[in-house]
Amino acid sequence: MVEGTGGTPVGGTAGTATPRPSGRILCWTFVGNCGTRLGRSHMKTSPQFLICGLAAGLFGRMLLASAAMAADPNGAEAPAAPAGMTVRFELFVKDTHATADFYTRILGFQCDTDTGPYIQARSGSVRIGICDQSSLPEEHHFSPAALQGQKGVGTEIVLEVDNLDAFYERVMKSGYAIREDLAKRPWGLRDFRLVDPDGYYLRITEKKE
Repeated sequence: MVEGTGGTPVGGTAGTATPRPSGRILCWTFVGNCGTRLGRSHMKTSPQFLICGLAAGLFGRMLLASAAMAADPNGAEAPAAPAGMTVRFELFVKDTHATADFYTRILGFQCDTDTGPYIQARSGSVRIGICDQSSLPEEHHFSPAALQGQKGVGTEIVLEVDNLDAFYERVMKSGYAIREDLAKRPWGLRDFRLVDPDGYYLRITEKKE
């Protein structure tokens, strides 16, 4: 792709790629164009050839239009998919150190950051921010008034582990209460369930092979 000044691709916005039609679509379009031109030149001697060429050309153009709509139904170029995305979610809790103790001692996370009101727990690529809910301003979506009810309603934190049996044994030995014992679920995977000190619901599951 040719670039203009500043590294912006000519004919497109920075960070986007112009979708290209497939080889099959290009082939149909080529055949249609050739058939249309030849048909017009032999229109008097072979009107059937003209009709076939026009039909092939129309079909090829329909495929091109369909490909463009698939890229973006609104007619604009589809933006490039974000690269390097990771997940870090935050839990707003009453006692950051009690919650951090659960994730480190019971689940084996490590703490990267501890400023008191904010603790970051880490395990592999998983990052959990543990935040003091009392530090939130009144206008925050999770204001102190909004957090008076049950935490994490409608949310299930799913942690996939390599050795589920060993992980289950670790939790059992810690003496922490298990909400649902290890079992095989209807979808074919085994898991067990926990509720953290602030009421957030966790499912510890084996990975799908």
